Amino acid sequence: MAAKFELTALSRIAKLGSDTAITGTLIACAYIGAGGLEQPLDVVAAVDLEPTVDAYFVIFRFVPATSTVGFAQEGVGRGTARLVNFNPNDVDTDVVLNLFIQLSNAKQDGIDLRVGDRCRTEVSAAIRFKGIIHPVAGSVSNLNSTFEIPRFSGCGQAEDLDPLFTGLITGPDNDIRTTLRSLGPP
Repeated sequence: MAAKFELTALSRIAKLGSDTAITGTLIACAYIGAGGLEQPLDVVAAVDLEPTVDAYFVIFRFVPATSTVGFAQEGVGRGTARLVNFNPNDVDTDVVLNLFIQLSNAKQDGIDLRVGDRCRTEVSAAIRFKGIIHPVAGSVSNLNSTFEIPRFSGCGQAEDLDPLFTGLITGPDNDIRTTLRSLGPP
């Protein structure tokens, strides 16, 4: 069983108190194991997310900043799914996607910070998709979760900006509200 979804999300960066819009697609495949539908299905998932250009943040509550925020998936997402009351239109899903968060074109008050092209989290952030998903084409599913943003590495051409981005962004309790609109089988 496989489904493709149009993904839109709004992520609230806790330390900055700012929102970032995310768009892209998600493809998920569920596999029936030896236990049949009585057991949880194994799920693999992949995302293709568009970079968020000119994401707007306010640092220290008064300094405007913009950046392009990109995402690179590490491996495939893995998890489980179970049909709710054996209904294939309602699937209770628990999948974790590991995403590196990348920063580029960062500007503080219009001044280019020259972050370079290798600025990203040291390790991937684990984003959990847990809840009821409706895979029938045209159906909409809403999922909410929190995640931790790891430390940043590789930031800065003229000077090391890793401590700056780590101090401003890294931390727990970042919210993500995701809407998945099913496009049917991939």
